[in-house]
Formats: sequence, structure tokens, C-alpha cells
Amino acid sequence: MCGRTRCEYLDGEVEDYSYLMLFDENDNLIVDGWMEFILEGDFFIAFWKFLEIYENGKCVFDKNDGLIPEHVKMKLPDSIKHLYTDTVKGRL
Repeated sequence: MCGRTRCEYLDGEVEDYSYLMLFDENDNLIVDGWMEFILEGDFFIAFWKFLEIYENGKCVFDKNDGLIPEHVKMKLPDSIKHLYTDTVKGRL
């Protein structure tokens, strides 16, 4: 973890809790949510912290628990898993 809410990575910067919205070619909302990232040494992964998926104007999926998704947890190196175990703060 970089210890800040914004970190340099590759040739740019990443910022935690970046709000993103994705629209289709007809300007219909498809995805709405907040991205988070983990940067530890050379390990980097970005994931949806909160996510809503829309079909035909209706929300069909709502990830609002604020936890790191299981498929992301599985990718964490064993050497850093202990840093992401506080469920109160939305960690593992």
C-alpha cells in the first residue's frame, strides 16, 4: 500500500475511490461505481469497491458491501495478505 490516496504507477497516477460511469453508444448507463486499488511494491491490482450494473435502465447487480472481491483476494501475494484483513475498513 502506498499510504496515500494517490500513487504513481507505470506512466501515470492512480487514485483510490475513483468514481466511474460507463455509458453505451445511446448514452444509457451500463456501469456505475467506485474503483479501488492495491499497490504493494511491484504488485498492483484495481477492482470495483462498489458497483452497480444496469440493463434497460434497471439495476441488475449491486455490489455495495465495500469488501475486496473473492477473485481479487485470491490474486494477492501471500506476503501482503495480512495487510488486508480488516473487514471493518473493507479489507479482506
